[in-house]
Amino acid sequence: CFYQLSDGATITLGDLPVYFVGCDATAPDTEKPKASSSSLNKNSGLDIPSLSDNGAPRPNLSGFMGASEGTKAHLDAKTPKQAQPAKPTGPYLDDESETSIPQPPVTAPAKAPLKRLVKQPSFMDDEDTTPAKPASPEPPKALKGKASKKEPVGKKEAAQKRETRDAETASTKEEAPATKKLRAEKPKTSAQGPPTLPEFRSRLPAYVWPSTQKLVVCLSGMDTTDRERVSNRVMLLGGTIVEEVSDRTTLLVVKDSPATRTPKFLVALAKGVMIATGRLFTDQHCLGNMSRVLEFVPELSHNGAIVSAPEVVDAILFQQQMKSLGIAAHGALTNTMFTITDVPQKVRGTVGDVIVGSGGKIVKTKRDEAKALAAGMKHITLGADDGDRLYDAIVFGTTSRFEGAKQ
Repeated sequence: CFYQLSDGATITLGDLPVYFVGCDATAPDTEKPKASSSSLNKNSGLDIPSLSDNGAPRPNLSGFMGASEGTKAHLDAKTPKQAQPAKPTGPYLDDESETSIPQPPVTAPAKAPLKRLVKQPSFMDDEDTTPAKPASPEPPKALKGKASKKEPVGKKEAAQKRETRDAETASTKEEAPATKKLRAEKPKTSAQGPPTLPEFRSRLPAYVWPSTQKLVVCLSGMDTTDRERVSNRVMLLGGTIVEEVSDRTTLLVVKDSPATRTPKFLVALAKGVMIATGRLFTDQHCLGNMSRVLEFVPELSHNGAIVSAPEVVDAILFQQQMKSLGIAAHGALTNTMFTITDVPQKVRGTVGDVIVGSGGKIVKTKRDEAKALAAGMKHITLGADDGDRLYDAIVFGTTSRFEGAKQ
């Protein structure tokens, strides 16, 4: 089918608008080009193709619509006027404005999904995408019975290591005799018991009064005047006076030299307590100077014989060494129990005081004896004449070898 188009009608063919005009018609007012191709052809008589808005040549349809005005008038005279057909309501024709034919929407081609290079957060991915840590290589296992071979090192490093090893070996050989000597000096506990003073005498150190040691004094064998004078001087020096020799006592003061063998004197020897005469505190040139205590150590009158002051000092030092080694923590008779039922009644009390003061125990019943034996204590039964023998063992430091009448 076809339509009859009036002058000035415009139709868009694709992207090319087409204007339909007669020989004497002009372009519609809606768009006025600077120089119409129709006007150029009309005025100049040249056949110049029409140009569209975008510069493309416009098709010449003037011959289709009519070549001249005379031809148009001739056609109008012969052809009766007919009613104008109704304009189509389609969107592709419009006399007043350009209407483009609707084009289907162009969709961009779907892009390929990008490869995920970054780990998604844990809330976006249910699966655990954490890369597993590479397992650390296991150290090479050495073959059984064969030492693993070390990497070769330079000659210089090997020489240095060899020199260091030789030096260490030489130092070990030099220290070995010294270590052996120290072990030999340590007192050995034989099957008979701890060492005695004659065995240990060569290893006794020189005595020095400790500067930090407190002055706790026990008095023995003094009259009232001497006791008062010594006590006052001890108090002025910041010391303390006690009535019995105990583990706290640091000094026993006797009246004069030679001293009498009293229970306090024997207990002081058994516990390693230093002993001095009262002149240590009453002498005008000393007046309690403890650094000079060895000058006032008394001799001892024992069983009709005199024990010299150096021997008394040795007995004291020996018990101090045994105490420091843990062999005689409370005295020379530590871990020893005695049965004294056979000791005479008149000296039984004195013997009992010396035993208890020296760290021993007295068996009173069979039950006490059973407990002592269960604790691993040594049991000694004293006979009628064993009291003096026990005193001798304390004075001369041989209590570890002492044996009574029965065991």
